[in-house]
Amino acid sequence: MGIRFYSIQDVKDEDLKIAAMVCTYKGKLVLCRHRDRDTWECPGGHREAGETIIETAERELYEETGAKKFIIKPVCAYKITVYAMLFYAEITEFSELPESEIETVDFFDELPENLTYPAIHPYLYEKAMDFINNPPEIWDAYYPDGTLAGVDLIRGQRIPAEYRHAVAEVFVIHKDGSILLMQRDFRKPNYPGFWDSGAGGSVLKGEDFEAAAKRELQEETGIIAENLIEKFRVVTHDTIYRGYVCITDVPKDSIILQEGETIDYKWVNRDEFMKIFESDIFPVKRERWSDFVSKLDNYGC
Repeated sequence: MGIRFYSIQDVKDEDLKIAAMVCTYKGKLVLCRHRDRDTWECPGGHREAGETIIETAERELYEETGAKKFIIKPVCAYKITVYAMLFYAEITEFSELPESEIETVDFFDELPENLTYPAIHPYLYEKAMDFINNPPEIWDAYYPDGTLAGVDLIRGQRIPAEYRHAVAEVFVIHKDGSILLMQRDFRKPNYPGFWDSGAGGSVLKGEDFEAAAKRELQEETGIIAENLIEKFRVVTHDTIYRGYVCITDVPKDSIILQEGETIDYKWVNRDEFMKIFESDIFPVKRERWSDFVSKLDNYGC
Protein backbone atom coordinates (compact mmCIF):
# COMPACT_ATOMS: atom_id res chain seq x y z
CA MET A 1 0.00 0.00 0.00
CA GLY A 2 1.76 3.15 -1.21
CA ILE A 3 1.48 6.59 0.37
CA ARG A 4 2.18 9.84 -1.44
CA PHE A 5 2.53 13.24 0.21
CA TYR A 6 1.46 16.64 -1.16
CA SER A 7 1.78 20.24 -0.04
CA ILE A 8 -1.38 21.58 1.56
CA GLN A 9 -2.22 23.90 -1.31
CA ASP A 10 -1.80 21.24 -3.99
CA VAL A 11 -4.99 19.39 -3.00
CA LYS A 12 -8.42 20.97 -3.27
CA ASP A 13 -10.32 21.17 0.01
CA GLU A 14 -13.33 19.35 -1.39
CA ASP A 15 -11.11 16.38 -2.32
CA LEU A 16 -9.97 15.81 1.27
CA LYS A 17 -11.96 12.90 2.72
CA ILE A 18 -10.00 11.97 5.86
CA ALA A 19 -8.27 13.79 8.71
CA ALA A 20 -5.44 12.05 10.59
CA MET A 21 -3.57 13.40 13.60
CA VAL A 22 -0.19 12.84 15.16
CA CYS A 23 -0.65 14.06 18.74
CA THR A 24 1.56 14.79 21.72
CA TYR A 25 0.89 15.50 25.37
CA LYS A 26 3.73 16.78 27.57
CA GLY A 27 6.22 15.44 25.04
CA LYS A 28 4.64 11.99 24.82
CA LEU A 29 3.04 10.54 21.71
CA VAL A 30 -0.72 10.02 22.12
CA LEU A 31 -2.19 6.87 20.52
CA CYS A 32 -5.56 5.20 20.84
CA ARG A 33 -6.73 1.58 20.74
CA HIS A 34 -9.96 0.44 19.07
CA ARG A 35 -12.16 -1.80 21.23
CA ASP A 36 -12.06 -4.55 18.57
CA ARG A 37 -8.26 -4.51 18.14
CA ASP A 38 -5.16 -4.93 20.29
CA THR A 39 -3.06 -2.54 18.20
CA TRP A 40 -2.37 1.19 18.51
CA GLU A 41 -3.21 3.93 16.02
CA CYS A 42 -3.23 7.66 15.45
CA PRO A 43 -6.58 9.43 15.89
CA GLY A 44 -8.44 10.17 12.69
CA GLY A 45 -11.49 9.50 10.61
CA HIS A 46 -13.73 10.36 7.72
CA ARG A 47 -15.04 13.81 6.98
CA GLU A 48 -18.76 14.27 7.55
CA ALA A 49 -21.13 16.28 5.38
CA GLY A 50 -20.87 20.01 5.95
CA GLU A 51 -17.55 19.85 7.80
CA THR A 52 -14.35 21.61 6.93
CA ILE A 53 -11.35 19.32 7.15
CA ILE A 54 -10.12 21.13 10.29
CA GLU A 55 -13.52 20.57 11.89
CA THR A 56 -13.19 16.88 11.07
CA ALA A 57 -9.79 16.81 12.73
CA GLU A 58 -11.03 18.57 15.86
CA ARG A 59 -14.07 16.31 16.17
CA GLU A 60 -12.11 13.11 15.66
CA LEU A 61 -9.42 14.24 18.08
CA TYR A 62 -11.99 14.78 20.82
CA GLU A 63 -13.98 11.62 20.06
CA GLU A 64 -10.93 9.34 19.97
CA THR A 65 -8.74 10.83 22.73
CA GLY A 66 -11.00 13.05 24.88
CA ALA A 67 -8.73 16.02 24.11
CA LYS A 68 -10.34 19.13 25.57
CA LYS A 69 -7.70 21.79 24.93
CA PHE A 70 -5.20 21.59 22.12
CA ILE A 71 -3.41 23.44 19.34
CA ILE A 72 -3.82 21.78 15.97
CA LYS A 73 -1.95 22.62 12.78
CA PRO A 74 -2.05 21.16 9.26
CA VAL A 75 1.17 19.41 8.24
CA CYS A 76 0.55 18.15 4.70
CA ALA A 77 -1.89 16.28 2.49
CA TYR A 78 -1.40 12.65 1.51
CA LYS A 79 -3.07 9.94 -0.50
CA ILE A 80 -3.35 6.19 -0.17
CA THR A 81 -6.67 5.51 -1.85
CA VAL A 82 -8.28 8.91 -1.19
CA TYR A 83 -6.87 12.30 -0.26
CA ALA A 84 -6.37 13.00 3.44
CA MET A 85 -4.95 15.80 5.56
CA LEU A 86 -2.35 15.12 8.22
CA PHE A 87 -2.45 17.37 11.29
CA TYR A 88 -0.19 17.79 14.28
CA ALA A 89 -1.99 18.38 17.59
CA GLU A 90 -0.37 19.43 20.84
CA ILE A 91 -2.84 18.48 23.59
CA THR A 92 -2.76 20.39 26.88
CA GLU A 93 -5.87 19.04 28.64
CA PHE A 94 -8.08 15.95 28.47
CA SER A 95 -11.66 15.30 29.48
CA GLU A 96 -13.15 11.84 29.94
CA LEU A 97 -12.95 9.64 26.88
CA PRO A 98 -16.33 9.87 25.08
CA GLU A 99 -18.37 6.77 24.30
CA SER A 100 -17.07 5.54 20.94
CA GLU A 101 -15.28 2.67 19.28
CA ILE A 102 -12.06 3.69 21.10
CA GLU A 103 -11.41 1.67 24.25
CA THR A 104 -8.38 3.46 25.66
CA VAL A 105 -5.68 6.07 25.11
CA ASP A 106 -2.04 5.79 26.16
CA PHE A 107 1.21 7.73 25.96
CA PHE A 108 4.47 6.63 24.32
CA ASP A 109 8.04 7.86 23.95
CA GLU A 110 8.08 6.47 20.40
CA LEU A 111 5.91 4.47 18.05
CA PRO A 112 5.21 0.97 19.41
CA GLU A 113 5.68 -2.09 17.22
CA ASN A 114 2.06 -3.24 17.37
CA LEU A 115 0.50 -0.62 15.11
CA THR A 116 -2.85 -0.99 13.38
CA TYR A 117 -1.38 0.40 10.16
CA PRO A 118 2.36 -0.36 10.24
CA ALA A 119 2.77 0.57 6.57
CA ILE A 120 1.27 4.03 7.12
CA HIS A 121 1.72 5.34 10.65
CA PRO A 122 5.55 5.48 10.63
CA TYR A 123 5.44 7.77 7.58
CA LEU A 124 2.82 10.04 9.14
CA TYR A 125 4.84 10.16 12.36
CA GLU A 126 8.03 11.03 10.45
CA LYS A 127 6.27 13.86 8.61
CA ALA A 128 4.82 15.26 11.81
CA MET A 129 8.13 15.08 13.70
CA ASP A 130 9.88 16.89 10.88
CA PHE A 131 7.15 19.54 11.07
CA ILE A 132 7.72 19.91 14.83
CA ASN A 133 11.51 19.95 14.70
CA ASN A 134 11.78 22.09 11.58
CA PRO A 135 8.75 24.39 11.66
CA PRO A 136 8.01 25.96 8.30
CA GLU A 137 8.54 29.67 7.73
CA ILE A 138 5.15 31.38 7.71
CA TRP A 139 4.38 34.59 5.84
CA ASP A 140 1.44 36.95 5.72
CA ALA A 141 -0.30 36.90 2.36
CA TYR A 142 -0.83 40.25 0.67
CA TYR A 143 -3.10 41.36 -2.12
CA PRO A 144 -1.34 42.93 -5.13
CA ASP A 145 -2.30 46.41 -3.85
CA GLY A 146 -0.20 45.80 -0.73
CA THR A 147 -3.00 45.23 1.76
CA LEU A 148 -2.95 42.23 4.08
CA ALA A 149 -5.16 39.34 2.95
CA GLY A 150 -5.58 37.74 6.39
CA VAL A 151 -4.20 34.43 5.06
CA ASP A 152 -0.99 32.57 5.93
CA LEU A 153 1.48 31.40 3.32
CA ILE A 154 4.03 28.66 4.03
CA ARG A 155 7.51 28.75 2.56
CA GLY A 156 7.97 26.11 -0.12
CA GLN A 157 4.28 25.81 -0.91
CA ARG A 158 2.57 27.20 -3.97
CA ILE A 159 1.30 30.77 -3.63
CA PRO A 160 -2.30 31.10 -4.88
CA ALA A 161 -2.62 33.44 -7.84
CA GLU A 162 -4.66 36.02 -5.93
CA TYR A 163 -1.96 36.53 -3.25
CA ARG A 164 1.59 37.86 -3.03
CA HIS A 165 4.30 37.20 -0.50
CA ALA A 166 6.47 40.04 0.78
CA VAL A 167 10.22 40.52 0.43
CA ALA A 168 12.39 43.30 1.89
CA GLU A 169 15.83 44.12 0.44
CA VAL A 170 18.56 46.42 1.79
CA PHE A 171 21.34 48.09 -0.19
CA VAL A 172 24.26 49.03 2.11
CA ILE A 173 26.48 52.06 1.51
CA HIS A 174 29.31 53.08 3.82
CA LYS A 175 29.67 56.74 4.63
CA ASP A 176 32.96 56.72 2.71
CA GLY A 177 31.01 55.84 -0.47
CA SER A 178 31.90 52.15 -0.72
CA ILE A 179 29.21 49.51 -1.30
CA LEU A 180 28.83 46.24 0.59
CA LEU A 181 28.69 43.01 -1.41
CA MET A 182 27.88 39.66 0.19
CA GLN A 183 28.70 36.28 -1.38
CA ARG A 184 25.84 33.80 -1.23
CA ASP A 185 26.44 30.37 0.26
CA PHE A 186 27.05 27.64 -2.34
CA ARG A 187 24.27 25.62 -0.70
CA LYS A 188 21.64 28.23 -1.56
CA PRO A 189 19.13 26.90 -4.12
CA ASN A 190 19.09 30.21 -6.05
CA TYR A 191 22.29 31.88 -7.29
CA PRO A 192 24.71 29.83 -5.15
CA GLY A 193 28.10 31.53 -4.78
CA PHE A 194 27.01 34.73 -6.51
CA TRP A 195 27.79 38.18 -5.16
CA ASP A 196 24.80 40.17 -4.00
CA SER A 197 24.25 43.66 -2.63
CA GLY A 198 23.50 43.99 1.07
CA ALA A 199 20.83 41.75 2.53
CA GLY A 200 17.24 40.70 2.04
CA GLY A 201 14.59 38.09 2.58
CA SER A 202 10.97 37.29 3.19
CA VAL A 203 8.79 39.29 5.55
CA LEU A 204 7.71 36.91 8.31
CA LYS A 205 4.19 36.63 9.65
CA GLY A 206 3.43 39.61 11.89
CA GLU A 207 6.33 41.74 10.61
CA ASP A 208 6.12 44.87 8.51
CA PHE A 209 8.49 45.45 5.61
CA GLU A 210 10.90 47.76 7.43
CA ALA A 211 11.14 45.48 10.46
CA ALA A 212 11.94 42.56 8.14
CA ALA A 213 14.58 44.65 6.35
CA LYS A 214 16.29 45.50 9.65
CA ARG A 215 16.14 41.87 10.81
CA GLU A 216 17.58 40.50 7.58
CA LEU A 217 20.31 43.14 7.61
CA GLN A 218 21.36 42.21 11.14
CA GLU A 219 21.13 38.45 10.54
CA GLU A 220 23.08 38.48 7.28
CA THR A 221 25.67 41.21 7.97
CA GLY A 222 25.61 42.03 11.68
CA ILE A 223 24.73 45.66 10.90
CA ILE A 224 22.13 47.17 13.24
CA ALA A 225 20.28 50.00 11.51
CA GLU A 226 18.01 52.47 13.24
CA ASN A 227 16.91 54.21 10.07
CA LEU A 228 16.40 52.88 6.56
CA ILE A 229 15.37 54.82 3.49
CA GLU A 230 12.70 53.22 1.31
CA LYS A 231 13.57 53.52 -2.38
CA PHE A 232 11.10 51.39 -4.36
CA ARG A 233 8.09 49.09 -4.39
CA VAL A 234 7.72 46.45 -7.10
CA VAL A 235 4.91 43.91 -7.57
CA THR A 236 5.41 40.74 -9.62
CA HIS A 237 3.19 37.74 -10.30
CA ASP A 238 3.80 36.33 -6.80
CA THR A 239 5.85 38.82 -4.77
CA ILE A 240 5.81 42.38 -3.44
CA TYR A 241 9.32 43.81 -3.09
CA ARG A 242 10.31 46.87 -1.10
CA GLY A 243 13.87 48.12 -1.35
CA TYR A 244 15.67 50.11 1.35
CA VAL A 245 19.02 51.86 1.61
CA CYS A 246 21.18 51.72 4.72
CA ILE A 247 23.88 54.38 5.17
CA THR A 248 26.33 53.14 7.80
CA ASP A 249 29.67 53.94 9.38
CA VAL A 250 30.30 50.53 10.94
CA PRO A 251 33.92 49.32 10.99
CA LYS A 252 34.45 47.59 7.66
CA ASP A 253 35.92 44.50 9.24
CA SER A 254 32.91 44.00 11.56
CA ILE A 255 30.62 42.31 9.02
CA ILE A 256 29.23 38.99 10.30
CA LEU A 257 28.48 36.07 7.99
CA GLN A 258 25.30 34.03 8.48
CA GLU A 259 25.66 30.24 8.41
CA GLY A 260 23.89 28.82 5.37
CA GLU A 261 23.33 32.25 3.84
CA THR A 262 26.65 34.03 3.22
CA ILE A 263 30.29 32.93 3.00
CA ASP A 264 32.24 36.13 2.23
CA TYR A 265 31.93 39.89 1.90
CA LYS A 266 33.77 42.84 0.41
CA TRP A 267 33.44 46.60 0.19
CA VAL A 268 33.80 47.90 -3.36
CA ASN A 269 33.85 51.29 -5.04
CA ARG A 270 31.21 52.35 -7.54
CA ASP A 271 33.14 51.22 -10.62
CA GLU A 272 33.78 47.76 -9.17
CA PHE A 273 30.15 47.48 -8.18
CA MET A 274 28.87 48.45 -11.64
CA LYS A 275 31.00 45.75 -13.28
CA ILE A 276 29.20 43.17 -11.17
CA PHE A 277 25.80 44.81 -11.42
CA GLU A 278 25.92 44.94 -15.21
CA SER A 279 27.25 41.40 -15.64
CA ASP A 280 25.23 38.21 -15.91
CA ILE A 281 26.47 36.90 -12.55
CA PHE A 282 24.42 39.44 -10.57
CA PRO A 283 21.05 38.07 -9.41
CA VAL A 284 17.87 39.17 -11.13
CA LYS A 285 17.23 42.05 -8.75
CA ARG A 286 19.03 44.21 -11.35
CA GLU A 287 15.75 45.48 -12.80
CA ARG A 288 14.32 46.38 -9.38
CA TRP A 289 17.40 48.34 -8.34
CA SER A 290 18.40 49.88 -11.68
CA ASP A 291 16.80 53.29 -11.09
CA PHE A 292 18.42 53.64 -7.67
CA VAL A 293 21.80 52.44 -8.93
CA SER A 294 21.71 55.06 -11.69
CA LYS A 295 21.67 57.70 -8.93
CA LEU A 296 24.51 56.36 -6.75
CA ASP A 297 26.33 59.67 -7.18
CA ASN A 298 23.73 61.18 -4.85
CA TYR A 299 25.14 58.99 -2.07
CA GLY A 300 28.79 59.89 -2.56
CA CYS A 301 29.64 56.66 -4.36
